Amino acid sequence: MKNLILIVFFIIIGISCESPAKPKLDVYGCTDDTACNYNPDTDISNDSCIYSELNYDCDGNCTLELDCLSVCGGDAVIDECGVCEGDSASCSCEGVDCTYLDTQCVTGSCENGECITIYSQSGSVCDDGNFCTIFDSCDGQGFCESGALISCDDGNICTDDSCDVDGSCINTPNTFACDDGDACTSGDVCNGGFCESGALISCDDGNICTDDSCDV
Repeated sequence: MKNLILIVFFIIIGISCESPAKPKLDVYGCTDDTACNYNPDTDISNDSCIYSELNYDCDGNCTLELDCLSVCGGDAVIDECGVCEGDSASCSCEGVDCTYLDTQCVTGSCENGECITIYSQSGSVCDDGNFCTIFDSCDGQGFCESGALISCDDGNICTDDSCDVDGSCINTPNTFACDDGDACTSGDVCNGGFCESGALISCDDGNICTDDSCDV
């Protein structure tokens, strides 16, 4: 009986001397298993989940974007465009037609899946649609600037010179004052595209004993 009492006593002492269980430490992080940085050991969310562009690898090391192609924590995968759960279409130009942006001074191009405009170099040849200009060129900002006007000057003072819409020259007779090159005429005037001589200059000195004439 005495031995039984001693055994019970040591059992009670042994139970009372056991170390208390250590409390579990909280683990903060991303609790969403669809996030790129999901932590399966996390029990308390700290709103750190990442769902879009990621520039860090699974260990939190900063890397090149092309290195971030692995499964990061959860079941979400970062595509080659750096987008979590992306389909690689956001930066892919496959099948993207940007030709609708093309003009004489602009070329449509695809970049990261989107159409952008590339301006032709300043001075590149273009056509402003005006047949009366030559040497039209791009201004470097997407516009075609008109070049020099075609010269339709025929060297005739008795015609008005202009350029027609088809690029041909029009020389229309006028009635301007002109000079026929004869110093002994005055009041010369254009007529039908030619300079007509005016009246002869009077050299009459009123002396019947002299012959009067005009020297050229």
